[in-house]
Amino acid sequence: MNQYITGATIKELREQRKMTQLQLAEILMVSEKTISKWETAKGYPDITLLEPIADAFGISVPELISGHQIKNANVSANMMRSKFYICPVCGNVIHDPFDVNTLINYGVTTEEVAGRLSAIFI
Repeated sequence: MNQYITGATIKELREQRKMTQLQLAEILMVSEKTISKWETAKGYPDITLLEPIADAFGISVPELISGHQIKNANVSANMMRSKFYICPVCGNVIHDPFDVNTLINYGVTTEEVAGRLSAIFI
């Protein structure tokens, strides 16, 4: 672990969240002086504290160590476009296995799409 990156990251994350060293120290049950040592690279957190530190800032341990926020660019990919139906017979939630717009774009008629969807409920 690179203590300089982690110390700088801890300080940056703490300041972004408008936390004092004392507030962070109380959350982690360490002294304020310990936080100061981490941030000035005079020491570094014990490995058992990495997860509590990450939790205090609402980030993952890899983000804490690397100093870079990990962004998932695929947040709204499939679930936002998925279609769900409730079966009128059993009440189960059924995921539409056919992307209706894609089928129509490939020349499938709306009647054929409706037939496929009604087949799900049988």
